[in-house]
Amino acid sequence: MALINVVSRGERLAKGLGLHRLRIQVFPILLAPYGLTTAVVPPLPMPSAITVEFLPPLDWSAHSPDAADEEEVVAGCYDEISRVMQVALDRLHAQNPHPVIRGLTSRLRPGRTRLKVPEV
Repeated sequence: MALINVVSRGERLAKGLGLHRLRIQVFPILLAPYGLTTAVVPPLPMPSAITVEFLPPLDWSAHSPDAADEEEVVAGCYDEISRVMQVALDRLHAQNPHPVIRGLTSRLRPGRTRLKVPEV
């Protein structure tokens, strides 16, 4: 789902504003979640809730330092990293499926942050 859609390339608007003299042929009109804007006035960034999580380290002590030169070992480690990270991302997405909405609501209710620091 795109947050910003192009409503018009704005060729006639660019010509009407005399931008063709500056070799500017278009003046795009964009539809952002908060209304119409142009490419000249950049759309405002949407507030988004960001979650940072540090995963436990992966144990590769069974591999020798020379294993870094073996393609199969490196590919296996890469697959393990990808799998562990995808599981964590899927879990985080299930917990917070709409980070932009959460970011907007946190702006409407200032002073309420959800900071969880894991115990070590």
